[in-house]
Amino acid sequence: MNNRIKEAFASIYAEDALKRSTKEFLFQQTKGYRKYGRSSYMNQVAAACICLLLAFCGWEGYSVYFTAVSTISVDVNPSIELEVNRFDRVIAVQSYNEDGKIISDSLKIRFMDYGEAVDLLFQNEKMAQYLNKELPVIVTVFGEDKKSTDEMLANLTAHTALHANVHCSAGDPRDAEAAHSMGFSCGKYRAYMELKELDPEASAEEIKGLTMHQIQNRIDALSGREPVSDTGYEHGHGYGHGGHE
Repeated sequence: MNNRIKEAFASIYAEDALKRSTKEFLFQQTKGYRKYGRSSYMNQVAAACICLLLAFCGWEGYSVYFTAVSTISVDVNPSIELEVNRFDRVIAVQSYNEDGKIISDSLKIRFMDYGEAVDLLFQNEKMAQYLNKELPVIVTVFGEDKKSTDEMLANLTAHTALHANVHCSAGDPRDAEAAHSMGFSCGKYRAYMELKELDPEASAEEIKGLTMHQIQNRIDALSGREPVSDTGYEHGHGYGHGGHE
C-alpha cells in the first residue's frame, strides 16, 4: 500500500515537472521564432514534434529528453558549459565564474540546437570581445559515445572556423565528473591538470581565479616556451582573452 501511494505521488510530481519543462520549452522556441524569423521555421516544427513526443510518452519521454549525454565546455575567462541531450538540444547552461554567469544569464539558448547555441554564445557582445584578440578560446567536447563526440567536434569546428583563436578538441568524459566535483568547468580542469604535472604545488583554488590565458602562460613558462602577451587585458579588467586543433 505504501509503495503504491509513493508511486502515485511520484507520478503526480513527474507530470507537473513535465508540464513546467514543456511550457518553458514552448516559450523559448516561440520566442526564438519571433526573433529569428522564418528562417528558423523548421526548427519550430521540430520543437513542436518534440513537445508532442513528450506529451505522449509522459515521464519516460521527459526523462530521455532531459538527460544530458554530451557537454560542451567554453573557456577563456568566462567558463560556460552547455549540457546537450541525445537530440542535440541544449538542456542546461552552467557557468563556473562570475564572467561566465554574466554571459549565460543574458543568453536564451536552452532547448536550441547546440550549433545554434554556440553561434549565439559567440555573438554575445561580451564574449565576442574575446574573439577579436589573439588569445585562445578553448572549446572542449565531452561525451560517452565516441562517434557522437567526434561528430559534435567536427560540427563545432565548422561553426567556429571563422575565429582563428578558437581551439576545439575532445576531452575524456571521465574528466567531467572530477572537474565538477572540484568546481571547475571541464576545459579549465584539463588546463589545471596540465599545469599540475609541471607544478605539483599549484592549488585548485588558486587556478580557479586565473584566466585560461594566465594558466597557459604558466604552462609555457614552466615548459620553456615564450608566453603570449595579453597587455591591457589583465584578469578582472574587462574582456579580451582569447585556431583550431
